Amino acid sequence: MHNISAPSGYYIDKKTDFTIKKTWDWPEPYMVTVKMKPIKRTIRISAEDAESANAVKDVKLEIVSAEDIKAADGTVRYPSGKVVEKLTTNDKGSAESKELYIGKYSVKQASAPKYYAVDPKAVAASVTEDSGTDKGLIKIDCVKTKVTVTLTDERTEKPIKGAVYELEGKDELTTDSNGQITITDLNKSTGYKLNVKSVPKGYHKKSKELSFKVDGKGLVKDEVPHELNDTAYTISLDVRVRDYFFGRKATKLMWESGFKTIGCAVTSVKTFRDILLEAQKISLFFKNPLKRAEKEAKKANKKAGKKDKKAKKSKRKSKKDRTSEAE
Repeated sequence: MHNISAPSGYYIDKKTDFTIKKTWDWPEPYMVTVKMKPIKRTIRISAEDAESANAVKDVKLEIVSAEDIKAADGTVRYPSGKVVEKLTTNDKGSAESKELYIGKYSVKQASAPKYYAVDPKAVAASVTEDSGTDKGLIKIDCVKTKVTVTLTDERTEKPIKGAVYELEGKDELTTDSNGQITITDLNKSTGYKLNVKSVPKGYHKKSKELSFKVDGKGLVKDEVPHELNDTAYTISLDVRVRDYFFGRKATKLMWESGFKTIGCAVTSVKTFRDILLEAQKISLFFKNPLKRAEKEAKKANKKAGKKDKKAKKSKRKSKKDRTSEAE
């Protein structure tokens, strides 16, 4: 007897031999038992570095049934959520399961090698007739534990390049054009302190140190990569407060004194240091630009005061003359 078809998940039995030695009839017919073999396939796994695509060895994996894996008669072979096999990748980053029944499974990382983090997300893996071949290969991306620090200007929120951080037991790291440093090769179950060694000229450190802890799975606060934000600030002066230096609004006299490059007539923000340096550059004939400015301002105020006094005197005289004429 030959099978024409078979239930899902079973091989077709090519031939079943049987012999009838006597006559059988209903209600007790002769029964022929056909043994059908369930289809079983392996799951092939390849673990690679997520960035370099290099093979990663010693990744411990678990294959878990993602549904009830049943036989044709409804018998549950593996209940949903059961760990059906544990594997470890070899030097080539490869691992292969035993033969498993057709059905839906998932591959989870149980632990990761040194400097790598355990990915909490499982990868779906279905066992089909194609499993165990290149077509059914499951790829696992292994991500290294990573912490990224971004330094920005507290006021403008622009990235700051050239700041130097120092991690305990590691080399100094300098922020790039994006204001960032990236820290890798971090040990599991370890706390770290990141010291702010220096910031670019004109800036002041907002924080002296940053800290973070890598847990037993290579994660920082349950994520990878983990991001830390830091800020630095400048001592700034809005030139609208120039009245505190000069006592009155920008005048022609001040412009002639060489302060227009500082921005006396325009609103802008500069550090005290920038204003002093700029003033020293353009004021070649006097040593102290602020004192010179104050002196010029006093002269301008005195001159304005004399004008006011003269105007009042003239007004009183005019009034006196009009009174005399009226009499």
